[in-house]
Amino acid sequence: MIDEQEKSVLYRNSTRRGWRGPLQVPFDSPSEMPIERPKMIRRGLRVVIELGTSKVAIKAALNLPEKEIEQIAGLEPGFFRPAAEVHSLATAKRQTLKAVDVESGEVIEFPHATKRS
Repeated sequence: MIDEQEKSVLYRNSTRRGWRGPLQVPFDSPSEMPIERPKMIRRGLRVVIELGTSKVAIKAALNLPEKEIEQIAGLEPGFFRPAAEVHSLATAKRQTLKAVDVESGEVIEFPHATKRS
């Protein structure tokens, strides 16, 4: 879009102003101008999910890695991971453990150990 002369002028001006190199141009630094986080994409995804579309279907339709979708849409990390299953702890009922000896086929019982004071 520009010829060689204009390119040369731009480079000279950048050097004169001290703008050559990474993060040297004003507002290149994230501290000076934070990265904008999209809001409408995130809201849209949440509405689609509330309407009954599964997260799996969204991932399949977008055909992108889930981390990339999370970054593009400004979602929290792990948004597409399934919720952890909650399992109840073992009951207080004491049971005898049983195992089968592989060589003999005999069932071996292990009585529940009691705490010693």
